[in-house]
Amino acid sequence: MTVSTFNQPDYTVDTATEYKTNIDAAVAVVSNVAADFAPHEAATPNMTVLIDAGKLYADGTLTEQTQQTSATITAPTTNPRIDRIVIDGSTGAVSVITGAEAASPTAPAFTDGAIPIAQILLAISTTAITDSLITDERALFFSVADYAKIDAAETITGDWTFAGALSGQDISDNGVGVQIGSPTGGAKGAGTVNIAGGVYDNGTQLAAPTTVTGYYSAQNITIDNAGGSTASFSLGSYIGAAWESVGPTGSGAANIWTALDAVPSTATGLLLKAYLSATGSTNGTTYQQLLYARRTGSGLATSNSTVAAANAFTNRSGASQLGQAVSVFPIAIDSSLRFDLYFIISGSPSPSISSLSLVGWIE
Repeated sequence: MTVSTFNQPDYTVDTATEYKTNIDAAVAVVSNVAADFAPHEAATPNMTVLIDAGKLYADGTLTEQTQQTSATITAPTTNPRIDRIVIDGSTGAVSVITGAEAASPTAPAFTDGAIPIAQILLAISTTAITDSLITDERALFFSVADYAKIDAAETITGDWTFAGALSGQDISDNGVGVQIGSPTGGAKGAGTVNIAGGVYDNGTQLAAPTTVTGYYSAQNITIDNAGGSTASFSLGSYIGAAWESVGPTGSGAANIWTALDAVPSTATGLLLKAYLSATGSTNGTTYQQLLYARRTGSGLATSNSTVAAANAFTNRSGASQLGQAVSVFPIAIDSSLRFDLYFIISGSPSPSISSLSLVGWIE
């Protein structure tokens, strides 16, 4: 379309010829913008809306759309309804967003990347959409943040804020890494993402991995078969030569180990550390400690469940010897986070030291 120079028509000072020329020029200038994607009724009104030709600049390309006809719009069946006519922010293609019927209807929300064109007020009795039912919603200026769309290889410099969601494309970190939310330490190198907040999977926050530099005993369990000594933690009874369950508070286990209260309900196993030590002084006697573990309810026999053993014996001169064992082992647990222990002491070693520590859990 050719252009004209805008001169404000003014009948009080313009000659007749100037006035007509200035009106034509003003209309030409205004129509170059105002006519783009203008909505109106069809030549013979029906249940579609005509959208005039228009120009759209997106993704570095100027797109010119010819006149378009919307999809056929159906009348509501119970209450009035407001539909919206929009165009795609990249292609200019027209589409209809159908609203909800209501006694006092409201216009439906815009879809991502849509540019508003018009609202259509529909009654149950509507059989043809006329100009009186159409409200022009076109905006000459709009926020790029609302309609910008990254759908190919794009280079972004500086800080960008995305109000909506990024989808369907890979993000290249240009060899330095991606950082979100001004995290401590900034970019961490190619292929990395440094996030100040949490990472979520369908609403569930994912736990960040931690570096383990050593074992940490969350709480010791004293395993004692003597039956009369004082335990260093508050189990209901001591583990002895019979299977006894161990679990967190409220688990219903025979022995409550409060260290397990921190274990999440989704855990399927524990990582435990056993320390056994036995010393004796009776000539020719072998002193032994054996620890067995299994998942509560598994029915596993002791022959298949040994996790730690310590042996000590004395020689003929009566010199005492020390037997020790340290074992880190995984153990399956039931849905109540319980497992069973079976502990045997033979030879009545003195002193006898045995403890169990929680190292971690498995999910």
